[in-house]
Amino acid sequence: MAENNIDTINQEVTNAVNELPESNQGGLPGIKELLMQLQTVIQADNSLHPEDKASALKQVQVLAETGKNAQLGENQKQAQTAIEALRSMSADLPKTTTLITSFNQVLRQIAEIFGVG
Repeated sequence: MAENNIDTINQEVTNAVNELPESNQGGLPGIKELLMQLQTVIQADNSLHPEDKASALKQVQVLAETGKNAQLGENQKQAQTAIEALRSMSADLPKTTTLITSFNQVLRQIAEIFGVG
């Protein structure tokens, strides 16, 4: 997959994330902040193949789109699917990568926001 395709996907993710409201939880990260963290870590991780990086960014985009109304039943299902896809992707990576640590922390918080496991 071409680098410019990843850049295009990354820009789409950025646009979707920027549409989300800022956290109003007194310093605690909300969905917008968590997705921004996830996007940054995915972009910076060199252990991901370009196809996997593009796929991971697409899942972040799904979470951003569904995050606009996180408690809606259909959105919860889509979020659950995206979270599971990201978790399975991280299972194939070396356990020493920063991506694994971030995925474990951030995905747990995102799952809580959506009210899914």
